[in-house]
Amino acid sequence: MDKKLQKAKEDYQNQIQFTDEDRHQVLEKITEARHTKSKKGIFHPFPVASALIATLLVGFLFINNYDQLFKQNTASPSSESVEGYIVKMEDQQALITNSNNETSIWITDIPDSLDIGHQIEGSYEDHEESANVLDEYEITNNETVDDSQMTKDEAVRIALTEANTSDYEKIVIRNVIFNKNEQFWSIGIDANDSAIIINIDDQTGEVLSEEHPEAKDPNLDEVLTNYEETITSLKNENTQEINFDSKMKLKTI
Repeated sequence: MDKKLQKAKEDYQNQIQFTDEDRHQVLEKITEARHTKSKKGIFHPFPVASALIATLLVGFLFINNYDQLFKQNTASPSSESVEGYIVKMEDQQALITNSNNETSIWITDIPDSLDIGHQIEGSYEDHEESANVLDEYEITNNETVDDSQMTKDEAVRIALTEANTSDYEKIVIRNVIFNKNEQFWSIGIDANDSAIIINIDDQTGEVLSEEHPEAKDPNLDEVLTNYEETITSLKNENTQEINFDSKMKLKTI
């Protein structure tokens, strides 16, 4: 090789040196390039961590409220009390009427042990939009009284059958009376706006009579007499004035 060319090569190699300063600058460039790439990437540590925290929070809230949500969606129907006479039966449904407040309700899933004429106390499941299902119950009138041959429920059943109350919408059992001396039952029934009294022989179960008492017009003389007696009873003997403090104003008939 030419001596001049050899000398030039050696001089050029001596001038190319990688100093510590050069090394530092290169490392800064590499670090900067890495940070820039991370910020632009979809797996940046901050958004990934935020998404993970949000996912965990939603999962925690769902698990924490799962039991409550499940109970709300599968809530059992409410239990209501029922008391009264079974006055109608259709298929496995029964119309139960409370004689005290005259309220009636249809109950379904009636067991074979129940029949028209039974008076029951119990509860049913209120399904709101569907039928009311009988839950627990007790028959309260399936016993004899005063050495009678028939039980109360048997007497009521015969009376309802005789009166053919299935054609009526409102049926209320007013009274169930056993006449021990003459050995017969007297069953009072209100069917719609009509009053019916059925008398039944206790020994044979035969219907003795069916009465339809009608409302009687008040006797004017009796009304005036009772009114005068009421006024007199309200007077104070000393002052001859009516005292309304201790007695009713007027009694009505």
